[in-house]
Amino acid sequence: MNKILALLILVPSALSAQTRTMVSGYVATDPGVASNPLLVGLTAARETGPLAARLSLGFDVSAPAEAVEESIAPLISGVWSTDADALLFLGNPRGSAAMVPYGIAGLGVRGITEDGRLGVEPNYSYGAGFRAPLGAGFSMEGEARYRNSFSRPAEGRMPRVQSGLEFRFGVSVGFGGGPRLRSAPTSAPPRGVRPTPMPTGVLPSGSILTSVDSRARLAAATLNTASDYIGVPYLWGGNTPDGFDCSGFIRYVFNLNGITVPRVSQDQARFGMPVPLEISEFQPGDILAFSSTNGEVDHTALYVGNGRIIHSSSSGSGVRYDDLYSQRGQWFRDHMVAARRVIDGGIYLSRR
Repeated sequence: MNKILALLILVPSALSAQTRTMVSGYVATDPGVASNPLLVGLTAARETGPLAARLSLGFDVSAPAEAVEESIAPLISGVWSTDADALLFLGNPRGSAAMVPYGIAGLGVRGITEDGRLGVEPNYSYGAGFRAPLGAGFSMEGEARYRNSFSRPAEGRMPRVQSGLEFRFGVSVGFGGGPRLRSAPTSAPPRGVRPTPMPTGVLPSGSILTSVDSRARLAAATLNTASDYIGVPYLWGGNTPDGFDCSGFIRYVFNLNGITVPRVSQDQARFGMPVPLEISEFQPGDILAFSSTNGEVDHTALYVGNGRIIHSSSSGSGVRYDDLYSQRGQWFRDHMVAARRVIDGGIYLSRR
């Protein structure tokens, strides 16, 4: 019962930390309409974890098609289309993956002007798409959906609309998704400034370190613990050896070594003390934070040393090492936004 209550409390808070608004412009073709219009439109979506609710509105910008036989197919001079869709992403839409597929199901209405008269045609649709991050908060999206019309054509005439496959292409930008980081520090903390110790009760009794050697030993123990889980699959929201997401993995291995860190990646990117964003400044056990959306942290990793990190990666299929100087590591170098030291100078560090 206690576990159920904990889930009811923790799951909504974890999801809210990963909620954001997406706005997109798109172009689409709709062969299901006799005039085969080219639609240009806008969408607005609210994403929570792998789920999204989206509204869209598009207008025909193509020239009206001449009817083959006006007695059979009346002249269609304008089309607009609106949809309410539910999306399910097969992966973390805010992660570092090069492409994230998703499924679509929705209800829509076409507005059609023919021979000066306006009519509406309801439909339902389903399909699939993909999202590919472009950087700076922007993403490219493409999708195909099959529209099924609720309307039946009048007997003895060509249907003005029918079921058909629609293709859509767009570019989107995301907003929100948790507090943004302040600018990364450009230099180390001033000499003589003593870091703030962790609040009483966070650490086990007697576990405060007293030397740099002890700090190195604890960092090494934490990284050895992390290496025990190499190969554990990536699981969005996972925080056990059955599957980890990035922040769940970091929290788990630190907890096993007597250090409590926040659960969510955005909070981990503020925990401890800031470290300059230079690989030469990092120490084993530091937390590195990355952003695919120009400031909104969506991935964290542990620095191992010698330019390597260990993390649970959605694009790497689970817990693995990566070399920051490799071709794959280029993405992480380009998208690094924060580095934090959890242990330093013999003291566990807290938020500043």
